[in-house]
Amino acid sequence: YMVEKLYNQAQKADSDVVVCDYINKWGKNNKTLYSIFFSEAQTPFSKTIVKVPVGNNISDEIRRKSLLVSPCYTENKIYKTSFIRENNIRFSNIQGFEDVLFSLKSHIFANGISYINEKLYTYSIEENIQNTAKALIEITDEVYRFLHSYGLMAELRKNFDYFIVTSVINNRKILNEEDIKKIGAYLSDKEIYYSLLERLKVQLSGELSL
Repeated sequence: YMVEKLYNQAQKADSDVVVCDYINKWGKNNKTLYSIFFSEAQTPFSKTIVKVPVGNNISDEIRRKSLLVSPCYTENKIYKTSFIRENNIRFSNIQGFEDVLFSLKSHIFANGISYINEKLYTYSIEENIQNTAKALIEITDEVYRFLHSYGLMAELRKNFDYFIVTSVINNRKILNEEDIKKIGAYLSDKEIYYSLLERLKVQLSGELSL
């Protein structure tokens, strides 16, 4: 059903990528998070919500605002095969974060991305599956080098900072102080790094629950 709906939208709009909303479930109790990929993407360091039109291809401005801010997953999308081949888009050889750069490149290189605001995919996460600190450091470096090599860092600097902050917070259980320092070195501003450390301290003390 999901593939059929996304495929029909791709045909209708001649899109290289079609995105839908999804549901995250994890743990023995199937804790559920209803994730909205595009329709309520928050811009970095701002309360401004990016409203994205449903259906035909998303504008470049909206697409850029959502890059590295919305989750970089591939499970809730379909891609035009010729588009992937022509742009030589590949998964990273990094276990746990292999789809981050793939998703980022596809958003940047695509001539058209369509969005369907229906939860058509359920992603079940096992508790014993964990990403590694080494992998997070490596994918942060890959994204950094990609943005620089294509001259996109200036435009997407805040997005990249946002990506780093949320990655550290979401994976804080697998990171030690040295890991956080290595990843934090990619931030554009020391104040952002210090704010991140303060937020982590609050979480560890049990005063803040994400």
